[in-house]
Amino acid sequence: VLSVMASCGMYDAAGDWLYTVGLPAKSGVAGGIIAVLPGQLGFAVYSPPLDAHGNSVRGIKVCEDLSEVLHLHVMSPSRRPAPPVRAEGSCLDSQSKRFRGPAEQNILAEHGRRARVLQLQGEISFAAGELITGSALERAEHHDFTVLDFRAVRSIDPIDIPIFSHLIESCEEAGGEIAFSDVDRHPLFLEDLGRHREQEGLHPVRTFPDLDLALEWCEQGLIDRYGDLETDPELSLAQHGATLGMSIDEIELLSSHLEHVTFGAGELIYGDEMVEPEEMLLVTAGKISLLARADDGGFQRLATLSAGMTLGEISVIAGTSLAGIPRADTEVKAWALGKGDLEVLRAKDPGLVVTLLENLLRQVAQRAFHLRSMLLD
Repeated sequence: VLSVMASCGMYDAAGDWLYTVGLPAKSGVAGGIIAVLPGQLGFAVYSPPLDAHGNSVRGIKVCEDLSEVLHLHVMSPSRRPAPPVRAEGSCLDSQSKRFRGPAEQNILAEHGRRARVLQLQGEISFAAGELITGSALERAEHHDFTVLDFRAVRSIDPIDIPIFSHLIESCEEAGGEIAFSDVDRHPLFLEDLGRHREQEGLHPVRTFPDLDLALEWCEQGLIDRYGDLETDPELSLAQHGATLGMSIDEIELLSSHLEHVTFGAGELIYGDEMVEPEEMLLVTAGKISLLARADDGGFQRLATLSAGMTLGEISVIAGTSLAGIPRADTEVKAWALGKGDLEVLRAKDPGLVVTLLENLLRQVAQRAFHLRSMLLD
């Protein structure tokens, strides 16, 4: 219908109309004109005096003025869509919610630029798919990991399925890996892309439900590739961040007031509600995630702690509830220090407790800085 309106809707004046006004329109000999800017607006004018072509004289003038003042011409160069790549960054610009120790942080600081995130937006057409491919493959040899984030994408044209599939293969041929995040909101595209790759004998697409988990995948990949760290080592009490600067005697005194605890993978440490714990946990092995209730009844990750970090120190000292629901992501081993034992240690060796609190404060400050960086992204 729009094609007919654009080509002959204004009778013999259709060509001049499309050039000057630039809106698909339909005129009537009763003196009316309807005009449309596809996908954005439509309006109508009625004024009976007609010109030689049978179009409303005053109606044409109104449409001309509206088109000029409001820049409505369908061929206007200002109508270029927003670029499909909204923002580009690396693991130096954005971090996951997993808190990491100094050794891993040093690796990411040195090699973080080798992981890249492209945040996509809008309607992904054929042309947009080609632009995304060009951006993703630019200097591909300098990037080990690439993430395409679909959180701000409204729609994806099916014609882009072979384009994105080819992009995956091109990234891998350049020596890198690629993953999609937040693409689950486009299930038909994801299903068709998976079917296309299966028919071509190619591996499935690597996807993550959100950008946070995709960033963690990038970080861990860089650490594994460029680090020489033992995988998930179990720390001794003397190696834990809470005991930095303590003497052997102080560590022995502290250990006499600790209880060794273990949690299985997937176990909710204090149940499925936020509580005020009676103890802090000095984690020596494994990972613990702090979760919040999501709107759909599931859980959303707030942060992840690993070996060398402490859970519940603020709650024990300040008497407040935990900021989230702690869950053991893997088997977790830790030393538990209860409120009562902390008071006993304060009476026995105030200097030990001062050192402990300084170390805990340092950890809290590092986490706060990490969270601040995420909020500023």
